[in-house]
Amino acid sequence: MSKTLLFYDLETNGLTSLDQILSYASIRVDLNTLELIEQTDIKVQWRRDAFPSLDAYHVHGISIDHHKEGVSECAAIQTIHNQVNQGATLSGGYNTLGFDDGMLRFAFFRNLLPVYTHQYQNNCGRFDVLPLVVFYYLYSPDSLKWPKHPDGRTSFKLEDLNHENKWLEGNAHEALHDVQVTVALAKQLRLNKPMWDYLLGYFDKHIDYQRISDLSHQEDGPQNVGVLVDLRLGSANDYHVPVYYLGPHHQMKNQSVFLRLDQPLDLKDTSAIDHLVVRKKHGEPGFILPYKAKYLKRKPESLAKLVADNVTKLGACSHFDDLSNHFRHLATHFPDQVDVDASLYSEGFLSVEEQSWCQKFLSSGQNGRVSLLSDIKNEFVYKRALRFMWRHFPEQIPAERLFDARSTMNDYVYHGVDHRGKDRATLSEIYQSLSNDDSPEALKMMAHFKKLETSLTTPDQST
Repeated sequence: MSKTLLFYDLETNGLTSLDQILSYASIRVDLNTLELIEQTDIKVQWRRDAFPSLDAYHVHGISIDHHKEGVSECAAIQTIHNQVNQGATLSGGYNTLGFDDGMLRFAFFRNLLPVYTHQYQNNCGRFDVLPLVVFYYLYSPDSLKWPKHPDGRTSFKLEDLNHENKWLEGNAHEALHDVQVTVALAKQLRLNKPMWDYLLGYFDKHIDYQRISDLSHQEDGPQNVGVLVDLRLGSANDYHVPVYYLGPHHQMKNQSVFLRLDQPLDLKDTSAIDHLVVRKKHGEPGFILPYKAKYLKRKPESLAKLVADNVTKLGACSHFDDLSNHFRHLATHFPDQVDVDASLYSEGFLSVEEQSWCQKFLSSGQNGRVSLLSDIKNEFVYKRALRFMWRHFPEQIPAERLFDARSTMNDYVYHGVDHRGKDRATLSEIYQSLSNDDSPEALKMMAHFKKLETSLTTPDQST
């Protein structure tokens, strides 16, 4: 089966793991030719428990009364899941690993679907065009025309790149338009095919890790020293810095740990250098290059001496192993008190039996779902299953489960905490904000939230 690239884009009602996808568009192309295979454009109905946002509305223009003829969230997410899990699919778009992929992950989780299979199963994987653009900016600047911010910095916004390079007319922040622009951008980048092919290799975990491991025995530069290219480094660092490879993370086997070398190192203790430590996931940005002059020619000549001095310090440090082990052992801690829909990282992986239960639950009709609710022992899965029914099939909830269903939906509406531990605005705060805005959209949102509150207290679950 030949590989395909699935370019996609989402529009959502917010930016957190509790928010909903409102539209999805994708274009599948042949990996080798970028020729069109299929195109998809899905409008998603607003869930009756959705939290619309005026800020999001002003970006994408999707009103609370739009998409009434669209498909339900559960149907849309199943279609998306099928697309990104189709054999030999590399799915991605513009900044998808920075935003969209995370939104999909939590949407799959919320709808009882396998969360990670599109990253590895059936020869599938992911990619992202934004980090490629940053790399081309540094090392193949003639490939594109580069838009500027008013302060002179280069803009990597998709709409600005589109305007500067005149690929496509239309409205930015419409999912299908943005996908079409991203495909046009990819085709232009691919004109430098050796660079395009090399960069796609970074999204393969094995290739990425091999390139990192090669730093320990490179012939032309100091051992374990490389160059990190990453948009998150910022324009002040020109998006690339020299780094020292400390080794793989001890607990997170898909991560490697680096120490930046672009500042003088004070190795007296870990606190003096912890701001210079970078953890990188394999198969995701940033990109690690070997330490060669051609990758640093945009940097001042003084940097080479600083790097050499820092490497000498590391070599002479009597407690280097302790420093390295400390940073390679630090784990990411996720808050425990999060909403059930946002508990993907704190809850842990489902057992094989629990995964099988979810599959049966999704494929069953009303009677089958009601019967299965008595079999699941995992309280988090049980609550997500009740929420699934409340949102999409409220008429299927048996009377003896209504209290549990309302209880878990009340938790979502009144105590929503996302996976980072951030509290969502309370309904009182939302009402206060909307009351200060007399626009038609604000009035629609106010009515939506009033209806949502009523639906949590009335016997009729279909309100």
